Order: sequence, then C-alpha cells, then structure tokens
Amino acid sequence: MRTNTLRRDSTALSKIQAIVIVLVIVIAVIAFAGYVVIRPASSSSSKKLTVWMLTEVPPYTPNIPEQWAAQFDSANPGVNITFQFIDYGDYFTKITAAITSHTLPDILYIYDAWLPTLVSAGTLSAPPAWVQNDVKANFTTDSSIGVTYNNTIWGYPTETDDYMLLYNKMLFNQAGISGPPATWTQFVQDAIKLTHTGSNGQITQEGFDVITGWDNGVVHPWLAMLRSDGGDMFYSNGSAALTSPQAMQVAQFYYNLTHVWNVTTTSLPWDTTFITQHAAMIVMADWWEGTLESEMGSNFTNVGVAPIPVGPMGTTSLTVSYNWLWVVTSTSTNQQLAWQFLKFIDSPNPSTSVSPMGTWLMGLGIIPSRTSDIQNNATFTSDPFMKPFIAAIQNGDAPSVPIIMNYEQVITLVQHTIESIEAGSLQPAQGMNLANSEVDQIMGV
Repeated sequence: MRTNTLRRDSTALSKIQAIVIVLVIVIAVIAFAGYVVIRPASSSSSKKLTVWMLTEVPPYTPNIPEQWAAQFDSANPGVNITFQFIDYGDYFTKITAAITSHTLPDILYIYDAWLPTLVSAGTLSAPPAWVQNDVKANFTTDSSIGVTYNNTIWGYPTETDDYMLLYNKMLFNQAGISGPPATWTQFVQDAIKLTHTGSNGQITQEGFDVITGWDNGVVHPWLAMLRSDGGDMFYSNGSAALTSPQAMQVAQFYYNLTHVWNVTTTSLPWDTTFITQHAAMIVMADWWEGTLESEMGSNFTNVGVAPIPVGPMGTTSLTVSYNWLWVVTSTSTNQQLAWQFLKFIDSPNPSTSVSPMGTWLMGLGIIPSRTSDIQNNATFTSDPFMKPFIAAIQNGDAPSVPIIMNYEQVITLVQHTIESIEAGSLQPAQGMNLANSEVDQIMGV
C-alpha cells in the first residue's frame, strides 16, 4: 500500500546524480539516519546476516521479518539476522554512503531503476545460477525482465506496481456513459461529455486528469499510452524512439487534451481533483488504492479500473510496471547464506502455497511478483480495484520501465517535455524532436 507522500517509484532518484558526487562529504551526517533495528535473540555462532529494508507504511509491521528470521533459524540453527528499516527519503543516500565507507549490509531491498548505478559501482553480487533459474521459472515475466540488467537477473523480485485507467462510475452514469473507453476515439468522446465548465469558461470538472510536477507520475502514464499506441521509449538498438510516428501521435494527443478538446487543465491539483470527484478519469498506479479508500470514504465505490485505451496505431492495451527486489552485496562474507535466506522467504509455505514475502506484501495491499503468490490468494486477487492491475502483470501486458544508466536524467527530460507540450510552450513535433536528440546525447548514442 502507498500514500501520496511516499511515491516510491520516483522521488529518491532525483537525488542520485548529486549524491554520487558528494558522497564523501555526507557520510558522517547520514550514516546512521532514519532506520529501525530489529535483532533476534543473539547466537554464539558466527553466521550473521544484516538486512536493510524499506519502511512500509501503513501498517508498519517489523515483527513479520523478525518471524522470518526465527523460522529460518529453526531450519538453519545458529544464524543471527539483523534488520534495519529505513525511510524511503533516506534510503538511497544511506546506500551510497555505505558504498564509500565499506559498511554495506549483506542484503539490500532496492528499486529496479537503481540497478545500473549499483551494478556499475560493483556493489552487487551476481546471483548463482539456481537463483536466476528460480526467478525465470516462478516469477512473472515482466518482473523477471524488470530485475534484469546487462543480461543478468540481479535478485528476487518482490513487488510489481503498474498503471491503469481509473474512472469515476458515478460521473460516467450522470453523463449517460455505460462504461470505460477501450480506444482513444471513445476516450475523447467520453472526456468531452464528462468535462464541465463554469460561467467564466474555466473547467470545474475534468474529463481527464493529467498528473504534473512528479517525474514518473508524468512519464509512466505517457509511456502506457505510447505502448498502447504501438510505440515505446527506445528502439531495440538503444536509441531514443521519441520521434516515431506513435510518439508523435501521443505528443499531439497530450497537446489536444488542453488546447483542442479542452478536457483537462493543469491549474487544478491532480490528486485532490480526482479524490473529490471533480475529475472523471486519470491514469494512476495500483498503490493509490489505500489513499483513495481512506480519503474518499464511501465514495470509493465509485472508482472503477480499466485497461489503458488502445491508440490508432496500437493493437492491444499495454501499460508500464516497475519492481522492487532483494539483492546481495558483493562485500558480504556470507553470500551463499544470504541467497538461501532470500530463497526461503520467496518460496511457497507448504501450508498456504504462498511465500512469506507474498503474504506480507498482500497484507499491505501490494502486488507480489511471484506467480504462485498471486494465484493462491483469492481474497487479494478478487479485489475489484486490483483485478485489472494484476491481470496486466499476469498476461505480460505491463512491461518494465527502461532499466538504463542515467535513468533520472532521461525521465526528467521527458517529463518537462510533456508538461511543456501540455502547457503549449512547446509544439508537439518541436518538443519531441528536441527531447529525442537530448536523450540520445544522455545515452551516448
């Protein structure tokens, strides 16, 4: 489960470039910041593992990993496992400081977009073949690809988050629309009907709500629309595909939202506008469910979820996903033991057919990456809000974000381009041509 303040798929990445440059300066300040430590009963054995994890909210459940440690110790007597729970805002900073000070733990829980930086720094231990084979065989295809970099699967995928079209069923009914749009043509027709303006001509109810001011919140929905129109962000040779016919068409689509069809406005706050039922549609991630439930109250039943509408050049609805994963550090002196522990928590419990990790994640309202975890929890998978998100992941319709070096530079550039097109300060073709050239420069193509 997520909250708006968390935004785990984006905010820390904006600091990566600066962090790498100033690591030596900041080590003393942040080396011990922002974490909670859990230590099971001490053992006289020298078999010890330290694990850094992300603080999950809500609810905060550090006792569950402690139970994992106790269960693992019963099967592997004498293992002492220490957990540190670290707030997301401090997490990558603490990792990079630990790289410089040689104080990394044995196991890290990381965001997949960090892989290129950590792999290039030699921070991670390449998993043994049995781990990589386990991931290929037992985890969703999109999550397996999402934790792959330079043809290596770097660890166990844990959670997968993707994006869908959220719509307000009450507003649709009031407009005489029977269901969500499946194509761009239907989308535009519906958005126009659903848009209301006041006597001053200003929009009071948006047909479609666009996200602004948040890098991945802008880029991920745009990429989902692009993929559903048959395009993608990069060609297979690694060069930018931002001037493809599909990318140009999506850019024009975004321009038309505000300057031709007039179904959206960037002057209204995107999150509260949908929550207060003053926006009929938005493309957003699965983890927003908890926020919508708590802030909309009984009106949450008005929220429907549907696949991304298919564009004129597309043939099927596709979206975008990102992952978190367990990795083992190259400095660990107990790498084999670390992988055995990760195998233990990511394998099905014989009594439930769900892994300890999957049980924990689904209890937080988060989609697990292991196929059997999804298949064997009917309560979680029957949630109407979650169903379309899960279906896209199971069907391979939620390809991962690009796992590339300089990810943040590229995403920020594309974000600003899209926002400028929406605002009308850049024409679609002009913006995409400039962005394509700059992305190729960043990527060294």
